Amino acid sequence: MDTLSSSQIATARLADWHLAGDTLLARFSSPDFATGAELVAGIAEAADAANHHPDIVLRYPSVIVTLTSHDAGGVTQRDVRMARTVSDLAERLGLTAAPASAELDAALESAAAEVGATAAWLAVEFRA
Repeated sequence: MDTLSSSQIATARLADWHLAGDTLLARFSSPDFATGAELVAGIAEAADAANHHPDIVLRYPSVIVTLTSHDAGGVTQRDVRMARTVSDLAERLGLTAAPASAELDAALESAAAEVGATAAWLAVEFRA
């Protein structure tokens, strides 16, 4: 499966998601831990059905989800489809996505390059 360019990802109009390195990243605010866990359970079920599994961090008061196609080395249509599924699940639970920060993304990219990590992993650590 071919990876998507940043412009192709932008045209997908994934309002809850932003590109961080070679991953899609979203953080959903949750009013309580149980609702966040319910989102995680819904994502797990959808991921198993699609055979495409995101990285998920449940950390009150949010759920952080990153998507990438490791076998392709970046974001593919598979990730775009899963991102839409995750956003739909979050919406059904009344959860909203936390807005992206261009400044933070730039800082994460820079820090990731310095330590040889992925920006998405650093985003999970610093955005929580």
